[in-house]
Amino acid sequence: MLVISQEKEKKFYFRKANRLSGSLQFKKVFVQGKKYSNSFFSLYVLFDAKEKKIGLSVNKRVGSAVKRNGLKRRLREIFRLHQWELKPSLQVVVLKKEAACLSWSDLCSRFKELWGKAQLLTL
Repeated sequence: MLVISQEKEKKFYFRKANRLSGSLQFKKVFVQGKKYSNSFFSLYVLFDAKEKKIGLSVNKRVGSAVKRNGLKRRLREIFRLHQWELKPSLQVVVLKKEAACLSWSDLCSRFKELWGKAQLLTL
């Protein structure tokens, strides 16, 4: 006999609705949000939000466009996979030059560390 779980299945997606768009949204988070940082990222968080959104900012000093876009793609993937563990908030992540040399597992663990420091994790 096949038993189907009544629990709602979590869908892992990253839609445009999950992104901060426009300089006004970024500026609001930078001005009104709280800053948390480690040696690889700076995280600006605005807690009074109804949904989870993230914006990424990478300076040209990090490297070429290919390297910067690769880092942003990996961070979006980390957010996509762990968005169910986060409290609703608007987040802006500023990557530092040192983040370019991190492996996938290091990048993921350092980012989750920063979320823990900001008390964004629900688990």
